[in-house]
Amino acid sequence: MSHRTSVDYLLDEIEQKYERGERQRRRTAVTDVYLNVYDMAWLNDYTSRLGVGAFHSGVEVHGKEYAYGAHPYSYTGVYDMEPRREDEVGGQGVKFRESLHMGRTSMSETEVRELVHSLGKEYNGNTYHILNKNCNHFSSELCQRLSGARAPPWINRLAYISSWMPFLLNCLPPSWLSPSDGTAICSSISHSQGKAQNPNSENHSPESDI
Repeated sequence: MSHRTSVDYLLDEIEQKYERGERQRRRTAVTDVYLNVYDMAWLNDYTSRLGVGAFHSGVEVHGKEYAYGAHPYSYTGVYDMEPRREDEVGGQGVKFRESLHMGRTSMSETEVRELVHSLGKEYNGNTYHILNKNCNHFSSELCQRLSGARAPPWINRLAYISSWMPFLLNCLPPSWLSPSDGTAICSSISHSQGKAQNPNSENHSPESDI
């Protein structure tokens, strides 16, 4: 049986202090959270008569951007993409506008993915509604969970105004309000690197990619 020396105890103490320091560093490590905002130019042709703009938004953290869009199936409409990629948001008629710093989060990349996966269960593609439950509602909630700050009101002003004046809905094509074919505003899944597949296939849900 070997005997421990004072040097052994000293080395143990140093190792324990190092491990405690690493745990503390991981708990206090922070990363920036950004709200990426896009102009929906083609939709603004309709909403400009209301005096408001139409925007898409996604949340950028740990090098990925998370957003929510419509599709006709009862699984998550939340997806991830390379930050600020206009073509993945909707292609022509979608222009990156600005990136707003929303604060910082101490969540690790794994914790963020778990949070997004959890939120994804509340944001199915077929429950998307351009006024009542859209990409900006999701982005605001995710920002609040990550940094404590919600998205600025102007991001979703069209939805807010229309909730008080329902007749304004007549200014928008009905198929854009609650799309059934997944091709309307923020129809993200079809633009997310082919992640969405037929719901009868094994890996149809974007949740597996988040």
